Amino acid sequence: MAEKKKLQNLLKITKELAISGADPHLLDCENNSPYSLMKETIVANLFDGIQAYDEDFLDLLKSEEFADFTIHGCKCHKLIVELRSNKTARELNFFFQKLKNKEMTKLFLSWCYGGKISEEKPPEFFSELGIEEPFRKRLRFDLQKLYHQEESKDFTIICHKKRIKVHTLVLYARSGLFRGLFQATTNTTQVQDYSKKAAKTLNTLVKYLYYDSLDESLEDEQILVELQDSIDYYQLNEKSTLKYLLEYHKIFNK
Repeated sequence: MAEKKKLQNLLKITKELAISGADPHLLDCENNSPYSLMKETIVANLFDGIQAYDEDFLDLLKSEEFADFTIHGCKCHKLIVELRSNKTARELNFFFQKLKNKEMTKLFLSWCYGGKISEEKPPEFFSELGIEEPFRKRLRFDLQKLYHQEESKDFTIICHKKRIKVHTLVLYARSGLFRGLFQATTNTTQVQDYSKKAAKTLNTLVKYLYYDSLDESLEDEQILVELQDSIDYYQLNEKSTLKYLLEYHKIFNK
């Protein structure tokens, strides 16, 4: 019981540190990192999974798929850059064209998609844009807000006659299955889900794609089992947090 409580606390701390942007790979004077010193594999894997969330969206930026705007010659997605900056894409384009620094434009866009910014000396242009402490403004927190913006959702998954609305960009970034679908055709706005999973499971999965977390009060065994199967079926990032969250969930509910 004491070991279980210890691991529970360790996982909670790990999750909070990772979400706040802590880097487990930083080295001390003896070239040891918190990551290398972690004794519990689940803790190291949870760090990997949380970092993979940002990697999914940085890959979206690199691929330029569905890019619908250009800021100072760099392709991007209006939905994401406007959500992250609270500025219109046109305002941002004007600002960076005036700044005349392509590297700063690229740095800003990388930040919009989850790239890290130095806490010690963030570039001055963030303050000029009204973005204070950009290193604390994490992508996942903005995408959690996006989850509730029904009016901007542009894709529908039909599951057992239930219609689940979602953002194409989130599906593309987070699921290899949907990425393949969108690469095959860009003319569809809905798809029938053939996974045979319950609609309530798919609803939980869709929320996970935005939040990268599960409700710790989740007790429905069918959902938990089907979520485990969903990792391979929907081709989530191989370092996806979901499999570790499910293990984490079992520990908390033993």
